[in-house]
Amino acid sequence: LESGREIMIQIGLRGPKGFAAIIAQHPHVDRVLAGNLHMSLTRRFAGTVVMTCGGTKSAWLPDLAHTQQLALQVQEPTCLLHVWHPQVGLISHTTSMKMVPYQLLHNGQHWLPQEG
Repeated sequence: LESGREIMIQIGLRGPKGFAAIIAQHPHVDRVLAGNLHMSLTRRFAGTVVMTCGGTKSAWLPDLAHTQQLALQVQEPTCLLHVWHPQVGLISHTTSMKMVPYQLLHNGQHWLPQEG
């Protein structure tokens, strides 16, 4: 699966043309979701979209100026969070898995006053 990183081709999906042919036969496939690539990526593939997520501890550092190099960067764990909306279909969010402080902006009924 071409990711814009030349080095990744060496460790990538085996048989991408065969996989693409299978996906192309099923136009109802909204997207292909994959993990374990250790970097977030969204691109067109076989008439649909492929979307990957970063890692749970580290991710490949996206240095597109040096596509033959590969560096690992410690990052906060991330995951893909999906929701199905009957009018628009699948909606995907990339989100941090680490619990950090947050500020509530809307309580479900009205906007809350903000400090500062």
